[in-house]
Amino acid sequence: AAMFGGGGYDSLYTPKRKNYIGIKGSQAVENGNFPPSLLGSFNGTTLLIDVIEDYKKLVAAYNKQFPTTPFIASGYRTYKSQLKVYNDPKKISKSASGEEIHLGATPGTSKHGWGLAIDVSGLGGFRGERYIWMLKNAPKYSFLNPKWAQEPEGWPKVERADSGKKGSKPEPWHFNSTRVSEIIK
Repeated sequence: AAMFGGGGYDSLYTPKRKNYIGIKGSQAVENGNFPPSLLGSFNGTTLLIDVIEDYKKLVAAYNKQFPTTPFIASGYRTYKSQLKVYNDPKKISKSASGEEIHLGATPGTSKHGWGLAIDVSGLGGFRGERYIWMLKNAPKYSFLNPKWAQEPEGWPKVERADSGKKGSKPEPWHFNSTRVSEIIK
């Protein structure tokens, strides 16, 4: 319990706690508060150490396909950085009924906080050549654009193995590791 000490968290949110079971053994972990020993970096992106090899292969394949467009992504988010994204006024909009819609996940619940998601820059939106390539090819390297992040109209049509309401929060740049359920339980 000591590893989950106070830390000055926003009292509205409590980071989720789960069990990590992976190449570094098993231990309790808290979303956004991972020990450095469970994280790895490649190409300027930090992720859970268990998915770094998948990520390296994805980056290599992308760079082969698009040699003049470097692969730039962000990955792991600390709890503090999740709070910053969630509360950023530029990333909050209003629904027709006046309800706030946050671009970021509720702090302490994000796939970024588990080190199992990337946001990729420069994909050109849902119809961009690089996004279409990622949508079709990233699953070969254990990453996918989840249904909730895909274009609501369903274009381009690609079969997905994940669930969720398609297009409920369109983010063409967001890709999750498909290995989440085998590592974080």
